[in-house]
Amino acid sequence: MYYDDFGTYRNVYHSLGGVYIQFGNMPANLRKLVKNHFVISFVPFGGSFDEFILPFVKELKEFEKGKVMSVQGQEAWVIAGLGVVTADLPQGNDLAGVQFQFILL
Repeated sequence: MYYDDFGTYRNVYHSLGGVYIQFGNMPANLRKLVKNHFVISFVPFGGSFDEFILPFVKELKEFEKGKVMSVQGQEAWVIAGLGVVTADLPQGNDLAGVQFQFILL
């Protein structure tokens, strides 16, 4: 899973948070291709990442136990889990709970 905030317009302060996933069982050369990055959703400016991600985490926990799904017309046992979370520095600090200190001049 990858989380990143980006500006929706060039000169606008408000940002949109994108949350993406990749499938870990792909070879690295295929996993790094943009076509194999899947958008989960976007977190709007001022939105809470924790509130946003809760339904995804609940569903992922069901997949950790395994589910029977129809895959290409055949029943298959599917198990999935979250392997790695990556983010750029500001979002990574937020996800890790890093406290910020501001200096007034």
